[in-house]
Amino acid sequence: MNTGHWNRCLGAVALTALLLVTACAPSPTTPTPVSETLTYTNSEYGYSVEYPKDWLVEDRFGQQRIQFPGSTMFKAPRSPMTRRGVVAIYIMADDFSEEPEMTLEEYVSQYDLEWSETRLDYEKVNEHDFVVDGLAGIEWSWKQDVGGMAFLGTMANFMTDDVGYAIAYFAPVEAHDHYFYCFELMLNTFKFD
Repeated sequence: MNTGHWNRCLGAVALTALLLVTACAPSPTTPTPVSETLTYTNSEYGYSVEYPKDWLVEDRFGQQRIQFPGSTMFKAPRSPMTRRGVVAIYIMADDFSEEPEMTLEEYVSQYDLEWSETRLDYEKVNEHDFVVDGLAGIEWSWKQDVGGMAFLGTMANFMTDDVGYAIAYFAPVEAHDHYFYCFELMLNTFKFD
């Protein structure tokens, strides 16, 4: 047996655990520690998710009084880091029961195509597979310019038989990494009721 190989594996596991604990531990400037959460439940679409306790929750968010059924916005509290732009996480549920069967890849492509046609300086950055509450999903990132300010976004898409779900995180470039743990918290605690 190659003990050097096992020692390197154990060392890598220990280093990974240390990095995860360090990454999840809030810095002195982090607005809300991960342990301080509330649970949001959406009975219409049958899911629940944990979110940072001091974030604002708005059901059926919209612009210019246009409401989007199945959508909820979680907005970070004001801080020096959020002053230049909104830091928010959106959960959107798209009802496909009246439409022809759609694949997960088509669902992601639908967002990508729409945003590439309607957003200035939009560029998809990466994409990878993941699993949320037992369902296969696709997580992808993009960057774009909004009013002369650079933003980064990350979205996770997954589907049940007739509903598509999107959890989207959007923040100015300088705040993106600082609040990314909130997106991970919501993605990791998303549960179907």
